[in-house]
Amino acid sequence: LVDVNKSEDQNKPDDEGNTELTSTDDYFTNARIERQKARDNALNVLRETVNEKNLSQEARDKAAQSMETLAAGAVSEARIETLIKAKGFSDCVTLINDKNVNVIVKAPKGGLTASDTAKIKDIVVSETNMKPSQINIVEKN
Repeated sequence: LVDVNKSEDQNKPDDEGNTELTSTDDYFTNARIERQKARDNALNVLRETVNEKNLSQEARDKAAQSMETLAAGAVSEARIETLIKAKGFSDCVTLINDKNVNVIVKAPKGGLTASDTAKIKDIVVSETNMKPSQINIVEKN
């Protein structure tokens, strides 16, 4: 249950000891769920393509390669998120595609500094083959 009138920094237990999620927490949780749903849907389509005997071997091989790319992207996203959190950021979601990387970061009080942005870009560059110009960092308040 989200109370939009509460400060986003509040995560207080209710009378039963349950912690309410803030709207920012909900955003990150929902973003991860939606990312996984989209990935699952894509994998299902690719799996069907790989198993379709009426398609050429080339088409099936291409679908299998796409499955591998999706899996590698999921691993990279998880590693990037873990490393960003290890640098002291409370939450983030990473979305990787073949052209860029989007990192949505829960903004600290006062917002992201140039140093924060550089740390995040360094992590993404080290975990992907992307150039800094291909990395978009978005603050989520």
